[in-house]
Amino acid sequence: MNCLGIRIMVANNIQELCENLKSNINGCIAVNVTNSNNTKLLLMSNNGKADDCFTEYHLNNYIDTDIIVTFANYKVISEEYVIVNNTVKKCQIVDGISEFDTKYAIFDGILSRFQKVNLDNVVTLSNGKFLINEYGKYNPNISFINDIPDVEHQWKKVKKEDFNLPKGEISVIYGNYFVSKKGTKCFEINPNGNHILIRDNWGGCFNKYRGRTLPQETSLYYRRATSNGGGNGVDYAIFPRSWKYLLNEEDI
Repeated sequence: MNCLGIRIMVANNIQELCENLKSNINGCIAVNVTNSNNTKLLLMSNNGKADDCFTEYHLNNYIDTDIIVTFANYKVISEEYVIVNNTVKKCQIVDGISEFDTKYAIFDGILSRFQKVNLDNVVTLSNGKFLINEYGKYNPNISFINDIPDVEHQWKKVKKEDFNLPKGEISVIYGNYFVSKKGTKCFEINPNGNHILIRDNWGGCFNKYRGRTLPQETSLYYRRATSNGGGNGVDYAIFPRSWKYLLNEEDI
């Protein structure tokens, strides 16, 4: 019977591993232990007592372990886009794992807990790509096109110094910006695209910064999204990929 692993913990030593397994696992288990030299050992326990399968040799030689626990009974029930490890990916959804009630997704060969992707604002296009309409109070009010039905997990946090910006909490997405024939502002996500969408989160109770660092006058697209009281919000701007902020002497 085929088995896949559920990555459940990283133990500092065998004692810690045993205690965690005894408190979390019931029934038949298989533990794949890898030490710092990438030596692997399959340890079995059929009675739920994980410490029965460890010896003093294991204790002395398998430190800094990466643990995978496998279960024999599961079935694939669907295939869909889910969020695993802060990544959106099309995975097989698995059910019926031992005594666990929770469903898992097979992610990179390992059974992992997952979250559902919100598809309320997603439309599948004729070419198989996805149209994600990001409209609303704090959103950029742009229609994104992507190979997967997700935008939020595509943002990458960067240093403000990367763009010569004096202030800001900056994250970016690369892609190609265009306006459709119907006038819809679109951004097709592509790591090698010609444009960059910059997001600057600002404000809050203990933060006096109120944005307005991204220059609207030189941007291809600009939106300032604020709370009702104006105390917090997000600035969005699209520029050519190689853009950096330039400050003139008279503006100092």
